[in-house]
Amino acid sequence: ALPPPRPTIQPNDLVVVFESFNDLNFVYATPNAIFSNRNGHFHHNDFLGKPFGCKIRSRNNAGYGFLYLLRPTPELWMRSLPHRTQIVHELDASMIVHYLNLTPNMVVCESGTGSGAMSHVILRSIAPKGKLHTYEFNKVRVEKARREFVGHGLGHLVQVHWRDVCGKKKTPRNGWHQRRKHHRLLERRDNLRR
Repeated sequence: ALPPPRPTIQPNDLVVVFESFNDLNFVYATPNAIFSNRNGHFHHNDFLGKPFGCKIRSRNNAGYGFLYLLRPTPELWMRSLPHRTQIVHELDASMIVHYLNLTPNMVVCESGTGSGAMSHVILRSIAPKGKLHTYEFNKVRVEKARREFVGHGLGHLVQVHWRDVCGKKKTPRNGWHQRRKHHRLLERRDNLRR
């Protein structure tokens, strides 16, 4: 199941920081840490124990700077995360879930994990006992996605695989890793002949 929502922000909770309509960010509420932006300096200690949705004022700028602390949803996560790849926007993600007729407890296969934005939408749709198998050819994105899913309390619903489903990239899972250098040489030779 998805982690139950808590009424207040606790240490290490993921918090979406609403700075303005077009400017969202996220932080993990960490004691003694500070989030700074153009509106001021916001101490995480001021977040802890506060309800999601509350307004926090900066400790500098005479308290004129403020932001809202929001509970993460797949839609807010999509808007706040760093774009490592092309992001599927909220309306498109909604249509994809609708057309695929995703329901709770389904097993789903996704090609191209990327930033994990669409994965979060799928996970919400297939919870509480579904399973998402998502494939990504970029090892750095695979490791980052795994950490984020576990950090968001979704690790039990998703298996992130390091594999190129199109077979064009060489990864250990598709067996090409031992012949990588040889294949590169052959590809270079073939390109030179063209």
